[in-house]
Amino acid sequence: MTESRSQLETDLRAAYDIWYARHKQPAWRPETREEDGPADSSKFAGTPWIPADEEWPCCSSCGRPHRSMLQLNLSRLPEPLVGRFGEGLLQLFMCPDEHCHGVRAFKGSNVVRLIQPHGTASGTPPADSDPYPAKIITGWSQIEEYPHPEEAVHGGFWPLFESEYEFDEDESDEFDLSAECDDMHSELNLKYPCHEGDKLAGWPGWMNAPMYPDCPRCMQRMQFVVQIDTHNNLAHQFGDNGIGYVTQCPAHTDVLAFGSSCC
Repeated sequence: MTESRSQLETDLRAAYDIWYARHKQPAWRPETREEDGPADSSKFAGTPWIPADEEWPCCSSCGRPHRSMLQLNLSRLPEPLVGRFGEGLLQLFMCPDEHCHGVRAFKGSNVVRLIQPHGTASGTPPADSDPYPAKIITGWSQIEEYPHPEEAVHGGFWPLFESEYEFDEDESDEFDLSAECDDMHSELNLKYPCHEGDKLAGWPGWMNAPMYPDCPRCMQRMQFVVQIDTHNNLAHQFGDNGIGYVTQCPAHTDVLAFGSSCC
């Protein structure tokens, strides 16, 4: 190994250690039990809180009643998160027909919204909504995690180092910087995990490039709220073993979006 290559590896590792340490964030795993629970509880599937004077959400494409996928009572989140995402109930509904889904934010017939649980709630979901088995969220377990490598790549951090070092022709055949970065990419992914599975806050576990949408009201980048993984707590498959992501405008908490990605 040449001195220049050894120094480059040292510099790269040191720079990434600093970057990942700076971007470490807490996330929370849901603790669940197989039951529905009160209408205003945090839950996967089950019976959400629907105002008595409101009809059940239906698909804007085919007209079928939506499935309830997720409800979060924002006043009962882990203490550091109370108030971050607004107040009330965050609800996600999707059509039972996958052809009506939209994988991109603000596309398809998905409904993600905030409502206030005032007054009387309506009854059970319509039978033809084909509901999934309910799981009430009984608590949250905190974990620590780091940005997915795609955050570094698309944020301009990863390629930055490739332009900072130059090698003469003799060294260029000996040292493939691109291959070295690929190896380090895999190593750092193990050292600084971005967790898969269902989780609240933290960093999205992107399967492809980051897909933060912009708020259509103020054009600010929307923040990550919650991740729903295929066949974790929800008996649903997002495409080919994909992941769903709820995002929200930090300035306009009523602006929410849902998107998913898969292999």
